Amino acid sequence: MENYVPRVSTLLFVLIIGLLFSSVAVFFKYGAFLFLDAKEIAEFQIGTNMLFIIGSIVTGMFNLFIAIWLCLQANKKGQNIFVWFLFGLFFGIIGIILFYLIVLIEEIKILNANYPK
Repeated sequence: MENYVPRVSTLLFVLIIGLLFSSVAVFFKYGAFLFLDAKEIAEFQIGTNMLFIIGSIVTGMFNLFIAIWLCLQANKKGQNIFVWFLFGLFFGIIGIILFYLIVLIEEIKILNANYPK
């Protein structure tokens, strides 16, 4: 069980960073209009559009990093690397969660099969 501690802390760090990016992007896209008048909103929309483009690029790079990382992990675990690359690319953090859930379920099945009844 000691081997899972670094994996869990890394996974938790990735989840927190992803959630932080998501919440900041949503606030800038929708929440900031509550505090501005019409002229400021028009000026602010140009900035938010640029932030949205930059955020999309950063999210795409983040998902690409996750996809490559999932390929490496899937190769170590004997999983199909192409499938996990696609999961990481399209689903990002959810792909990581799904990967670890599937690996955990498979390890539990192996332990239960080896455990005498």
